[in-house]
Amino acid sequence: MDFVAYYPFSATINDVNFTLAIDVSDQTAPRNLDVLWSNNATGYNNANHDVRLFFGRRMSQLVVNVSAGTGITSLTNLTIEVEGVFLQGSMNLTNGVVSAYRYY
Repeated sequence: MDFVAYYPFSATINDVNFTLAIDVSDQTAPRNLDVLWSNNATGYNNANHDVRLFFGRRMSQLVVNVSAGTGITSLTNLTIEVEGVFLQGSMNLTNGVVSAYRYY
């Protein structure tokens, strides 16, 4: 047997082309934004059943650290806007390829 695994769990996998829908437009639960995939566990059987999965991230994360400095004493009401970021797409579970199709 070969194993393919992904995170976060979704009960609505497309059964025709084995794709996982991805939507990162809601940023309130960061744990749901970290899409992981594993396909390293191959060739297992009842004699070889200690399956170890090694996950890799399938998406990028942008982290912006801002601090007050010369001439800026307060960051109150600071906003950051990033354009051209894909918010929706899908991941093919057979090969781990992420395809994006809607961006901000």
